[in-house]
Amino acid sequence: MLSRPTGHLYWCDVEGDAFDLLAYLRRVLVRVETPIVTGTTARHRLPYLVERVELGRWIVLNRKYKPVGTMIPSVGWVDYSTSHAWHVDERVLPGPTSQCWINTDPTRRWLFDDSTDPTRSAAARRVYAIRLRVLVDALRPACARSASNLPKVYGAV
Repeated sequence: MLSRPTGHLYWCDVEGDAFDLLAYLRRVLVRVETPIVTGTTARHRLPYLVERVELGRWIVLNRKYKPVGTMIPSVGWVDYSTSHAWHVDERVLPGPTSQCWINTDPTRRWLFDDSTDPTRSAAARRVYAIRLRVLVDALRPACARSASNLPKVYGAV
């Protein structure tokens, strides 16, 4: 049995060792559609990009390149390959040409960049909300199809 990671603060719900990525993204989407937090808090809360961890597995990261929803100290790097609770199967992610992404390369897909930062304006928030909605909608059917609730995986950070 895995234990809850220590030394990390969660903005999201963590049940025991489980992080429900889809539920987290849904809550972020609701908050994006209203006035949003700014500064450091937003850098931890908002999904910024997904990055390939290994063949077929991607991780959702915040602006600090830490697993989204955590407030891991900025010092040092996170081993993405062991942060299983934030992994998403590539088969459920929107493709690289989807309107979900503002930019892509073979190993990363961004939801926003400096010029489209959703903390800057209401217009940027609306565009970000559309992109985030595409991501949430892509993950939702995978949850319904999977007995193991695919985006809700168990593991330590």
